[in-house]
Amino acid sequence: MKKNFSLIELLVVIAIIGVLASMILPALGKARSTARMADCLSELRQYGTANYMYFDDNDYKFSKNYYGGSQYYLNDTVVTTGSAPLHTQVILDSLYTNNKSVYMCVESTEEERDSFTGDHSFNTEIIRNDGSFTPEGINYKNIEPNMINKPSELMIATDTNSGWLKADTPQRIQVRHSNNKKLNHLWMDGHANSLNWTIFYNNAQWLQPNADTQVSFSTEGNFEFN
Repeated sequence: MKKNFSLIELLVVIAIIGVLASMILPALGKARSTARMADCLSELRQYGTANYMYFDDNDYKFSKNYYGGSQYYLNDTVVTTGSAPLHTQVILDSLYTNNKSVYMCVESTEEERDSFTGDHSFNTEIIRNDGSFTPEGINYKNIEPNMINKPSELMIATDTNSGWLKADTPQRIQVRHSNNKKLNHLWMDGHANSLNWTIFYNNAQWLQPNADTQVSFSTEGNFEFN
């Protein structure tokens, strides 16, 4: 004789499925977040490769350019005239990566994904041209890659809500990975990694060429969390 399930048995099965789902879903969410963070790291590594290709083609010098991103990311126009030089990001994208999405983090909260949002910023401490000097007395505008003593400790790019980053502007940092706990970074020697945001918060010297003392950002708590 065929026996049908009773209502109680069905409720028990549904309850078990619900418990299992409640245990599995957080793990799936964490795995998804980890995968997206890894995807962002991969993009930063591509950024690093393109940066070194630029060095090879330009007498091993940093790009001193920092403007003109909006027109390229909105309508593919590479601006070569006018007083505002091209942004490093535009140069690396248009000449080497040919993929605008490389610079748009998959966990970005920006609405205009096809525009110049600066999801990964270039460290402008090594390209600025304002007459400032490093602790060693070198004018920032004259810094070249071969002058960096510890390339594994100089940050080239990180997660931001702007196209540029300086040691005195921590508010541009956008903590978006691992439930707003981690930042992805690209370093001068080409490696990329994820670090807890508090580690970067306490090591602002990573943005300064050959800085030999630990520097912390302002304690005003002006980092941006997604």
